[in-house]
Amino acid sequence: MKNFDKWNREKKSIETSKGIIFYHTREIWWCSPGINVGLVNGKVAKALISQIKVIDTKRLIRKVGSLNLDLFAEVRKNVKGLL
Repeated sequence: MKNFDKWNREKKSIETSKGIIFYHTREIWWCSPGINVGLVNGKVAKALISQIKVIDTKRLIRKVGSLNLDLFAEVRKNVKGLL
């Protein structure tokens, strides 16, 4: 069973955090989106363009990398194709 009470405590901590995170284009960040409800296939990690979400910078935990210019251009082109 998922521990929703623990996530509620973490969510309150995220909401009251006072730190300001600065980020830049092409950066990849680990974030704290919350507990998934339902089933998730955790076997393969992929960037799913259709699942792009806007999140508050308070949810950013740490920078894990950056996209190179060519890959960023490809992602950007695919996102524009969905609009």
